[in-house]
Amino acid sequence: MAELIDKQLAAADAYAAALHDLARSTGTVAETLDELNELCRLLEIEPDFALFMGSGSLGSDQRAAGLEKMLRGRVSDLTLNAVQVLCAHGRNDLLPALRERLRARIGDEARQARVTVRSAVPLDPPQREELSRVAATLSGRTPVIQYIVQPELLGGLIVEFDDWRFDNSVRRHLEGARRVLEDRSKRGFSDN
Repeated sequence: MAELIDKQLAAADAYAAALHDLARSTGTVAETLDELNELCRLLEIEPDFALFMGSGSLGSDQRAAGLEKMLRGRVSDLTLNAVQVLCAHGRNDLLPALRERLRARIGDEARQARVTVRSAVPLDPPQREELSRVAATLSGRTPVIQYIVQPELLGGLIVEFDDWRFDNSVRRHLEGARRVLEDRSKRGFSDN
């Protein structure tokens, strides 16, 4: 799954670069990101929109006409055109990745570090402050932290930014212990 997300982000980066340049030249970077956030939110909460965007039975012309009807006047021409280009190239699945890459480019421009923190439970304010301090020290930039609660981690946390990943989750430790036990059972316990 992580490999698929990485490939989507890499593919979306070229689109994000062009969109960022166009939005910057028109002074609409924040508006464009807000509109992409709203479209991604619609993907999550509106099953009909998600089905429309993900449908393999629609041709690019049909999807373009539908997007024109749904979005013209509700989002800027720049955002609509960006979504149309994704769909014309059969990359309508990249909308969330496009938003993430645009957000990253904006953050780089503002000397911000996009940081993702995954934890099994919500973190309290002192924990968040400490994570912010550590992320600022390690990155040399102002951290913008997205907190995600993932109960399947069981405990601990995962911190990601740039090409750096720190995984101190209970789940990772249990998986490591399982691998050690499996290896030992294959070799026999006497082969320490």
